[in-house]
Amino acid sequence: MIWVDYAIFAIVGISTVFGLMRGFVKETMSLVVWIGAFFISSLFYQYLATFLTFISEP
Repeated sequence: MIWVDYAIFAIVGISTVFGLMRGFVKETMSLVVWIGAFFISSLFYQYLATFLTFISEP
């Protein structure tokens, strides 16, 4: 296996441990919030980009 596989296994393992410690409902709500934040930011990033025109690319 390559390092990407080990990284994915580590992330899943760490998430499992945190999920067991925090509880199923809290972990599920956290996941829903992250997915919602990604969805909303993907919808409205263009509106924010108009306010950030002063930032130039390096």
